[in-house]
Amino acid sequence: MTGWILDSFRMRQRTGWTPARVTIAQLIALAAPVAVSLAERGAAQIAVVLTAALTCLIWELAFDLIRGRSLSLHTATVALIFAILVPATVPAWQIVVAVSLGVVFGELVFGGRGYGIVSGAAAAVGFLVFSFTGTELAASSEIMALATLPGLALLLGGGLVSWRNLVSV
Repeated sequence: MTGWILDSFRMRQRTGWTPARVTIAQLIALAAPVAVSLAERGAAQIAVVLTAALTCLIWELAFDLIRGRSLSLHTATVALIFAILVPATVPAWQIVVAVSLGVVFGELVFGGRGYGIVSGAAAAVGFLVFSFTGTELAASSEIMALATLPGLALLLGGGLVSWRNLVSV
């Protein structure tokens, strides 16, 4: 995926996937894990999802206005991945700081989707865990693992994830 994600023309020519369609597919793939996260962790997890989503949207809007681009919702996937990995006990200000640093320095500074050196969600989680002592990632469950399977099938079937990456792990 890394070879063609940078060139949206070649991406459309080869597969029919546009950046907007990739984002929609990713959001659909994340729907079940987010639902499980909300069901397992309760109503407090809604605050994590909304805080991460709002922070990502503000930074995406700021960078798109500066660059003169139309608004992209790619950072919504970053927010959802972050919310799945973070427990509801994390204070909102720590979420805002971690997501801001992760999205800006992990992705947007380098030009947005496909140009960054690390995923914005991975950078945000890394900032959160290493910057704030005592912060741990949310516990995973069997239900969460099963909830990722439909999304995996969608992304594999669409050619957005290579089966070679899964086998090599």
